[in-house]
Amino acid sequence: MKKNVLFFGYGDLGSRLSKILNPSYIKLHAISRNNKDNIKPNHIAWDWTSNAKPPIEKIYYDLIVIVPKPTEMNASGYQKGFIDSSNNIFNSIKDISFKKVIAISSTRVYGSDVSGVFDENSDLNLKDFRAKIINSYENLLIKQYNKKVIILRLAGLYSNTSKNIAPNRIHRDSAVKIINFFFQNDFDKFENCFFNCCENDDDSLNSRKISNKKLLNIGFKF
Repeated sequence: MKKNVLFFGYGDLGSRLSKILNPSYIKLHAISRNNKDNIKPNHIAWDWTSNAKPPIEKIYYDLIVIVPKPTEMNASGYQKGFIDSSNNIFNSIKDISFKKVIAISSTRVYGSDVSGVFDENSDLNLKDFRAKIINSYENLLIKQYNKKVIILRLAGLYSNTSKNIAPNRIHRDSAVKIINFFFQNDFDKFENCFFNCCENDDDSLNSRKISNKKLLNIGFKF
């Protein structure tokens, strides 16, 4: 029997994930805000900032992936893209059975203009609206799904064609590899739901360092 993956926010990461999942054993159900890429099959175009309910197939899902995105780069856009959309997603799957949720978040919650080494137990710096709203989104996930959710705090995403690469970064292929790693492993072996996802940083000039030791200690390899 095939395993089912429901992917909210299907775009570049979802497309990359689909390429490493074996279609003989795994069926990917994609949901995105539009169908501009003509994604077929099993694709639903749904604006999850609206109150409309998508026609999600009511089957058992082995994994649900949530990749939020602000509608605009201001406070209102972050509110809609992270908070309003999350509540709509929660409502859309309230009658659906599933095993686990992997939700994408950001290392922005540690602050941007700060110095030091930040791991999953570090204090958060919520002075700017982005960090504050993203943290509220994380809290919503924990309240809703408790031990069923893993929250991946991604550093700055880049690809082979990126021109501006952040000091704290992770390649898009590595981010997808991490999602698949948590898909293939049971949650019971992890102490809590937060994981920093950042490449090793050997740049002595970078004063803000994101620790990935927790991720490496559970067996992930870049």
